[in-house]
Amino acid sequence: MPRPTTIRGVLLAAARLIEQRGWTRDDYERDGRFCVMGAINHAVTGKADGTFSPLVNEARIRLSEHTSCGVLAWNSAPGRTKAEVLAALRRAAKGAGG
Repeated sequence: MPRPTTIRGVLLAAARLIEQRGWTRDDYERDGRFCVMGAINHAVTGKADGTFSPLVNEARIRLSEHTSCGVLAWNSAPGRTKAEVLAALRRAAKGAGG
């Protein structure tokens, strides 16, 4: 499957990855499950790590407009749920172009 080329596409692809493979916190990827940034990175680069890409950064910035603090801290906050992560990704995608 081709990699997304728009912020909207990245955010929706990240949501699909978390839906299909599961969600985690405190690691980009653990046992095949992704944190929100791991999923964004994987959607763009094929790697669930901190690899920098302008598109990854733009998607992170867009998502941060829908979180209460930095994306990594928000993802790993006590009580955070997979449903909240998916909802934030979809809200951010809805307002993103492309």
